[in-house]
Amino acid sequence: MKRDMDLVRDLLLHIESLTGRAGTNYLLEGWNDDMQLASWEPEMVNHHLQMLSDGGLIELCHSQPAGTGVMTTGLSWEGRDFLDTVRDPEV
Repeated sequence: MKRDMDLVRDLLLHIESLTGRAGTNYLLEGWNDDMQLASWEPEMVNHHLQMLSDGGLIELCHSQPAGTGVMTTGLSWEGRDFLDTVRDPEV
């Protein structure tokens, strides 16, 4: 599956918008209602979530779900820096 930078930006913006106390864990999976971003297919969302994890752009929790999603506490420092560079859709 090809990396789609528009989806990467959408996912990072969505993760940034999650509100909660520090240390709150979020289960992100393409089939969750709150992860129905634009017209992205759930499989593509899940693949890109895994790429964000592999790339160190999101902070993972110590325990991960058995399914296809990821459990995160939010963006990593690198994820925030990367988002700052791609926040504008024209970039």
